[in-house]
Order: sequence, then structure tokens, then C-alpha cells
Amino acid sequence: GERDCPLHLATIYGTHLVLSILAQNGAQVNAQNGSSMTPLHMAADILNKEMMQTLIAWGASVNCAVSSTGNTALKLAVSTASSKAGRLLAAGLGCIRLLLVHGAQVNARDHDGQAAIHEACFGGREVIINLLLEFEANVNILTRNGESPIHMYLQRGSNIRDTALLARLLFRSYPLRLTNNQGKLPAGILLPEFHLLRETLLKLSQKPLSLEDICKRNVRNIYGEKHKQLLKRLLPGKIWNSVYGYHAF
Repeated sequence: GERDCPLHLATIYGTHLVLSILAQNGAQVNAQNGSSMTPLHMAADILNKEMMQTLIAWGASVNCAVSSTGNTALKLAVSTASSKAGRLLAAGLGCIRLLLVHGAQVNARDHDGQAAIHEACFGGREVIINLLLEFEANVNILTRNGESPIHMYLQRGSNIRDTALLARLLFRSYPLRLTNNQGKLPAGILLPEFHLLRETLLKLSQKPLSLEDICKRNVRNIYGEKHKQLLKRLLPGKIWNSVYGYHAF
């Protein structure tokens, strides 16, 4: 655009070495272009890890949001990595981890109230969903239109066929929100082949959980996968197994 500064141009056309030279010579690392994107937003959007590392090393703001959309670098990276091309090329995992390790807010939301976990669940790429969960992504965040990450996941038939991942997401979701604010169910689950699953999930979503199950879900959501082993040392075996044994599905 007309407001691209040298760093933006280097992010698009140059190399991370060019970025380094410009940054050393005082280029504004958090400058915004005409679309209010910083060089880090642009590097994240194209999943260029070396450029991202260079920009972060030179003090790029990891949590700065694009003013027009509310997108953070994390959300842009997750979006590209979750796309069809991202999946085919198995790209972007290192970029996402880099941002998270450098303090990217995993539950930051854009102007529509979407977080990275919504984007990842829609894309259905397990490694990305796992990585966000490892960094304590909240699977119960709703968009402004009342869509849960599970709702996004159930938009696509290809996601629904991955029943193991679906079970893991359901295992963390409470309350289970299948519809959005208009009362619409996600498109994928309306496919005839998922008739039985749809009935089951609707029953599940209408049935209040027992207090015990709510407690277990809270423990899993608070301690996540990350502190699972620590809890194993602290809790009696039987209780730990009942919290983390989700073969009940």
C-alpha cells in the first residue's frame, strides 16, 4: 500500500537479513501500513518464521491487533496454518509456537469475538488445536454470534469424521453450545450421514451435566494437558483416572 514503510516492503519482498539491517538502522518495527498491519502481522500471515523471529528479536509487539479486524499475529498465523494449503504443506506450527512462547495471548478475540481456537477448530488440524490447548486456549469462548469452537468444528464433515478429536473437544466443552444466537446448527452436522451423531449431541447439549462432571471438566480446563502429570502426583489415582480417563465417550 501507499503507507508501506521499508520494513513492510522487506517483509513482503526481502529476507530476514534485510529486516535485521533495517531494524539496526532504526526502522520502526511496529509501524502500521495502510491496512493497519505491522510487519509482524504480515510475516505471521505468510508463516515466515525467520522473519517473525527477527522482528520479535527487534522488539515487535506480539499482541498488537490490526485495528480494522482485531486480528493478532497469532490469529493470522493460525488462520493460514489451518487453511487447506496450510494443511497440505504441514506449515505453520513453528510460527504459532513461536508466538505463544513469546507471550501471545491465546484467548485474544477479534472484532467478531473469534479467538484463535475458533479458527483452528474450523480448520480441523489436530496439531494446531493441540498446541493451542497446551497453551490453555479456552474451548468455551463464544463469538459475538454465539458460536462455540465446537460449533466451528462441526461446520465441516471432514472434521466430524475425526471422532477422536471431536471427543476430546466435547470432553472439554461446558456448557455444550451447538447452536449460534440464531438457533442455527452448524452445517456439517446437518449432513444425512451424521444423523445419529446429531441426535446424540443434541441430547447431550440438553442434558445438564452432573455436578461431578462439571467439576472434572473445570479441573481439566484449568490444569489442561500441561499440568496433567503434576496432578497425577497430587491426586489419588482413582480420582485422577476419572478426571483424565475420557474413554467413557
